[in-house]
Amino acid sequence: MSSSSSTDGGEVIFYQLSTKFVDSERAVPEQSQEVLYYALAVGHHTGVIDCLSEAFRCPMHEYRKLIEMLPEGSQARYKLEGILRHGEIQIDKNHAAYLLVALQNLGQSSAVWLLSFAQSLNRIMRSRTVYLMAREVRP
Repeated sequence: MSSSSSTDGGEVIFYQLSTKFVDSERAVPEQSQEVLYYALAVGHHTGVIDCLSEAFRCPMHEYRKLIEMLPEGSQARYKLEGILRHGEIQIDKNHAAYLLVALQNLGQSSAVWLLSFAQSLNRIMRSRTVYLMAREVRP
């Protein structure tokens, strides 16, 4: 469990899935694409390797400020508080819609990382295999 002080100097780094490698000798035929999707969904147990690349960063104090602006007890707040509890979270198609609504309900923001976050959530909603991994990094 991750514990942080009120004077956070750390940051949250968001990584986005950039590539998936399937340990296979040949290409997957068109009629098997749905099977490939399920294999990707169950992940590493089937020889799938995820390659993540950094998408954006935000200072921990700004991340905490975002959480505080979300309604107490909401799905979005609980999900994002996962970084405070565990040091990292995964955001996939099951989370993207309600997180995007929560961001939209907060109104316009000039924070570049929030704009990147919203764009990433939209990307996740368009593609069922895209996801984000967010991790707390301390100085």
